[in-house]
Amino acid sequence: MLRQVMQSAVSLARDAGGIRYIYPNRTGYDFHWTSLWQLFGKAHTDWKEAAGNFLSLISYQRKDGSLPNFIGGVALAQNLIAPPLPAILLYHLYQFSPDRALALELVKKAFPAIFRFHQYIYTSRDPHEEGLPFIWHPAESGFMQVDFSATAGREKVNWKQMLDKGNHYDLLSGELYRHHEFLVQDPMFLSLLTWANECLIKLGGLIRMDVSEVLNWHELTTYSINEKLWSEERHQFDAFDLKGSKPIVLDSIRAFMPLVGEIPTQEQAEWILKKMESEDFGGKSADHYLCPSRALSGSGSDFFPEGAPSVQLDFNWMIIRGLLRYDFEDMARKMEKDSLDLVLHSGFWDSYDPMRYDAGPRGQGFQNSSKTASLLLDLMVRRKGAAFLSGFF
Repeated sequence: MLRQVMQSAVSLARDAGGIRYIYPNRTGYDFHWTSLWQLFGKAHTDWKEAAGNFLSLISYQRKDGSLPNFIGGVALAQNLIAPPLPAILLYHLYQFSPDRALALELVKKAFPAIFRFHQYIYTSRDPHEEGLPFIWHPAESGFMQVDFSATAGREKVNWKQMLDKGNHYDLLSGELYRHHEFLVQDPMFLSLLTWANECLIKLGGLIRMDVSEVLNWHELTTYSINEKLWSEERHQFDAFDLKGSKPIVLDSIRAFMPLVGEIPTQEQAEWILKKMESEDFGGKSADHYLCPSRALSGSGSDFFPEGAPSVQLDFNWMIIRGLLRYDFEDMARKMEKDSLDLVLHSGFWDSYDPMRYDAGPRGQGFQNSSKTASLLLDLMVRRKGAAFLSGFF
């Protein structure tokens, strides 16, 4: 069964990033977030094509340095930016390149655009200069990928209406900050940004670029997340509502994401691990998979439109990478096993019901997800080595 699944994963990863995603003006629009994830696996199956797809994706960069979350459909989301994955993906492409000279050429081509993207984030989204750039819509964190009609939070906010309102405000002049109703310092977005800054520093070093500004961003963001978003009472990271000037208590895996940026102290990381090991996130339950996107009890804030708990490989992949940074090997292996079991028994879905049913796991969303296939491939390569894939081509 494993051989058949891996062959399917290789096939889906090879097809990822094709015309539907790289040239969406011909076919509609798609999320930049999804398209970038697909290339993490394609880097292992067709590196040159993955590198070309990556350059095509960042070619959508606007004059102000922003990278849109939607590629195509620009009128729908003119101010909505992609989560800061590009630097992380570029470093991934460098790490797994079969040709170091080609990889360095790719870094030289892409580095200026990604640096400008980070510069845009810090200059346009951080009015208090705290090192904590805000998001103005949940989709900017990468969490809410499709359903803009969902309602949650204060007065049952309609997220599609919020998107429409935000697009009418000018961001760079500060109009959006003054008038928009949703301005949040989100630990998921900020953790990815911290990790991306770290990657950008390494990439800049490879091509001898001045990365002093990125170092400053990195240090300030790391410090401020710990200083402002960590709750000593709840022993977790929370979001912060800039409009209401108060914390947003999280019951979702957003609270765990600082692990990927190596932001928590070891003591804080151990508190996070305890939450992951709790029944709320499937850690002490034989009836659930690790790690649902939201607490199974639903005991926290409804501010974010996370919806019902689900297991997604993009979130698992990030958390696994974070766990390994703190040597939490046992939990990382359990999450890897659960991720593989979900695919082995249900196929490649966008997400999965976290309940362990007698008949097997239930997939949710779109089937034959190249994002899920790509991230499973990467997990297996990191566990077993690149040679593991050679028998599946």
